[in-house]
Amino acid sequence: MERTMQKTSFALLSLVTLLLGCFGGGADRDYEDAMKLYNAGDYVNAMPIMTKSAQNGNIDAQFYLGVMYSYTTGEMQDLTMALHWFSEAANAGHIHAANNLGIAYYNGYGVVRDYKAAFRWFHIAAKGGNAEAQSYVAKMYREGQGMEAPNAVQADYWLKKSASTGN
Repeated sequence: MERTMQKTSFALLSLVTLLLGCFGGGADRDYEDAMKLYNAGDYVNAMPIMTKSAQNGNIDAQFYLGVMYSYTTGEMQDLTMALHWFSEAANAGHIHAANNLGIAYYNGYGVVRDYKAAFRWFHIAAKGGNAEAQSYVAKMYREGQGMEAPNAVQADYWLKKSASTGN
């Protein structure tokens, strides 16, 4: 009986692996292809491929799509779309996307300046180990931005944390 269950489990695992290989790997290949174009500076051709991967839930693709919409120039630049993709990635746990949302809210890039929202996103990224976010969190605690009052103890904690990660 146990031998039959092991064979059945192995067969199911093999089938799942095969199906994931056939149907689940496309987004990753799209992402890899898009990154080659992105790294070559070919954003015009990278963007549609990256979009497909992002729409399939690849959080790295969502992040880089946000980057492309943020930092390109001319017709391709679209801060609304950048914030959309950074939000998608950040809500899925991408700490660099959370940091970029913090920067947007802190400086009012594409949104109304909102220190509470900036602090929330920076804090998420800082807890995830993003050194730049840790530095912002320290500054915001020191100056009391986005909170009731300054907190020197927390400011020092985050400043030391940021310094220990090389920022």
